[in-house]
Amino acid sequence: MLQALAAADGFSPGATRDLAAQLVRRRILARSPSGAFQFAQSLLRDIACGFTPKSRRERWHGFLARWLAGHGGDPMAVAYHVEAAHALRKQLRPGDPGLPELAATAAGALIAEGMSALKRHDRPAAAALLERGRELLPPGDTRHTALALHICDSGIALWDSGRALAALAVAEAAVPDDRRAAATCAIQRHIVALRLGLATPAQVAAGARAVEDSLGGDHDDNLSWCRLHQLQAYLHLVRERAAAADASLRLALARARAMNDGYEEERLLCATCELARWTPGPVAAGLDLCTTLAQRFADNRALLVPVLVTRAHLTALAADVDSGRRVLATALAHTGDMHPDLAHAAVMEMSGVLESLAGAHQLAEARLRQSLDVLRAARSAPDTQNIEVAIARELFEQGQLAAAEQAVAKVSEGGEVTSLRARIAAGALRARIASAQGRHDEAIAAARAACELSVGTDDLCLTGETLFDLAIVLARGGMTAQAATEGGRALAKFEARGAALLAGRVRDWLPVVAGTGAG
Repeated sequence: MLQALAAADGFSPGATRDLAAQLVRRRILARSPSGAFQFAQSLLRDIACGFTPKSRRERWHGFLARWLAGHGGDPMAVAYHVEAAHALRKQLRPGDPGLPELAATAAGALIAEGMSALKRHDRPAAAALLERGRELLPPGDTRHTALALHICDSGIALWDSGRALAALAVAEAAVPDDRRAAATCAIQRHIVALRLGLATPAQVAAGARAVEDSLGGDHDDNLSWCRLHQLQAYLHLVRERAAAADASLRLALARARAMNDGYEEERLLCATCELARWTPGPVAAGLDLCTTLAQRFADNRALLVPVLVTRAHLTALAADVDSGRRVLATALAHTGDMHPDLAHAAVMEMSGVLESLAGAHQLAEARLRQSLDVLRAARSAPDTQNIEVAIARELFEQGQLAAAEQAVAKVSEGGEVTSLRARIAAGALRARIASAQGRHDEAIAAARAACELSVGTDDLCLTGETLFDLAIVLARGGMTAQAATEGGRALAKFEARGAALLAGRVRDWLPVVAGTGAG
């Protein structure tokens, strides 16, 4: 390569060899084990670059990109030289809209690497690589919209609203006359606002309806409809309506398949599987879905781990906690090969859930705290309210009433509890604490309020657990008949879900409360 570059600058092969040998003797250059030349020190390289005219460096980078491309060189090495030539071109000729030779090839290599990083959930690398590839795309390139979505997805995961919104603005500027691209970007902007808390769910819902109206009869705009259905799913989840969210995700999935978009399809399949933890469908159906997707994602651990976490939860609900633990152990082994710590946090959180179901409340608390520590230390800012309430519940189950009361109060110290699930769980826990302390009227009122909050949700386990808390509170307050009624309602919820473990607990409790008047 050095010979070729020197020849392009008018040096003969002999002169090139002599000069290289001289530079090696002077310890300016060194030979690598492969025989290639490199600067002996990075400082010498920087000085040499600084004294070389930018026009010549631009020409050299362009030549090296072409030479590497013609000799089967690493596509990322080609991309590096194209990027360098492009940066120098912008410095030498500001305002020149032209792109260097091989820009399309380099953009393709960078985008491919970015998508590989995205697939393994290395969001920082994915966003950086995709942004580099985007800089080498000409205005009007049809890839701008998809690239914006992928960068935006990484920005959301990194809790970086600026990056996410900037990606959409760049795409809109690159394809200003593309009506479909404008609709897609508008929908994605609402997704960013909802996921990162930049607007209220009501504001986002109004915006979503406006965009849907603007789509009109354009039923062939698969990408816009795919993202709109995803937005609608997120809005349903805010209200804990998992069944409606699942239906919206399946509509989005159909659009992804119509586009033959593997990226969208796989992330939607994974999301659908995760939702199986909360949908009202039978636990057995959820386990079947987990089995199917575990086989599909066997070689993609970033997608496999969420599937295993869901399988562990459903397996435990089906009264096989030990098998659930084994599934989680497999998931934990996979997280060691993944970049993000958030996968580890998800496994630790589910471990806490399983240990709680098993009655190991001290261990459950420890696992939940491990998850919370990881989330709080993460660069992103995920919602931790549900975990904080779960920790308070584990303290209560250990008999630490004062600590539990303090912990649940702390959840709302920073402002409103935004998660409906956390509000329901916190209300039910406050009721149990008040009941244990003998404040029965207060406890019954709090438990009924929690049940009212859960009415609009379709998570049968959540509503069943809230009803069971109400039943226990009523029993402790001496209202045995009403307690039995609410316990029966809780049992019906668990049986409809196929949650054998939870249903068994209620069945064991009902005869006791009927016979003793206590719970």
